[in-house]
Amino acid sequence: MMGRQSGQMSMIILDLSELIPENHLLRKINQMISFDFIYDIVAPYYPTNGRPSVDPVSMFKMLLVGYLYGVKSERRLVQEVQLNIAYRWFCGFELTDKIPDHSTFSKTRLRKWNESRLFQEVFWEIIRRCVKSGLVDGKELAADGTYLPANVSKDSWMDTEVEAEFSMQSYLDRLDEELSKQPGFKRPPAKTIRKRRTTSKTDPDSGCIHHGKKSGIGYLMETTVDCKYGIITGVDVYPANEKESLLVLRHLERQIQNGVPMQNIAIGGDGMIELLRTIPSAYVLSVTPDRGKEFSFHEQVTDAMNGMPFYFPKPHAPWERGTNENTNGLIREYCPKSVDMENFGEGQIASFIAKLNRRPRKCLGWKSPFEVFFNTLLHLT
Repeated sequence: MMGRQSGQMSMIILDLSELIPENHLLRKINQMISFDFIYDIVAPYYPTNGRPSVDPVSMFKMLLVGYLYGVKSERRLVQEVQLNIAYRWFCGFELTDKIPDHSTFSKTRLRKWNESRLFQEVFWEIIRRCVKSGLVDGKELAADGTYLPANVSKDSWMDTEVEAEFSMQSYLDRLDEELSKQPGFKRPPAKTIRKRRTTSKTDPDSGCIHHGKKSGIGYLMETTVDCKYGIITGVDVYPANEKESLLVLRHLERQIQNGVPMQNIAIGGDGMIELLRTIPSAYVLSVTPDRGKEFSFHEQVTDAMNGMPFYFPKPHAPWERGTNENTNGLIREYCPKSVDMENFGEGQIASFIAKLNRRPRKCLGWKSPFEVFFNTLLHLT
């Protein structure tokens, strides 16, 4: 006998979660993360009276669905959430609920969410939860930068002139503050110069890329990963014309301020190259590093620095890198091996660095490293 649907309407009581497979990605995310903290972040941007808005957590989850499944149109995203039961369930909509219109979605995203820095706050909250649960421990981190081309026409490129202060540049403002409090400290005189900068009329935040064979207009993206489980702990994007050596430590410092623990950090070859390029090439003759795996990119640095050699000491031969061992001994006067580095604040570490750099050395004719280095640098400029 041939079966046929009756076509009659029926009333059922249904739990949408029963239709979602146990191994579905959205079910796993829903089990691990509660996004209720978003209500506290966006609360100041909603009035206390009036008609209730669309649930901001549901709208944020819609955006997350679009990112995870490659839906690049807001109109298409609304249609997908309306038709896909897994998407609808994850976003908190029942079968009878109406999905927000794409215009409501876009206006909320562009107005309230940009003002509240919602995306950055959600990212940092997730990272703090990873730290609390032990997924991020900071024992081994890797930081590196990469250049991203801007999606602009070459016809939109233009040259602009900007004023820049040409003087000694510090990596940490706190270190400058510490040094300025010491008697006899003299800040090098600032020189103002005009520099030409290439950017785009349609994307003025971008900058010109000059990095080996890479060229064009774009951005520099700095990323840090905790190596324990491969969790990204920080992402920052800057104009491509800015120096990575001046950005990578700001990038790391921002993570520390947001609660990311850091014990051992491997900075990628690009970061080390930019750091070395801040020193006049006549004084960068060679590098004698430790034997750690964080220097596995030494060939990349050598090529970028015109053949500058790396001298790796033999295992268990500390006398082959005496300066390193001597500096380690001086550091241990402030940070003994038995003391956890997490017990020291950033201000204390900056103070230790300042004291070591101002400490007279016999090999320098009883001058301090700070005095010798910056006197030489200022004479060159």
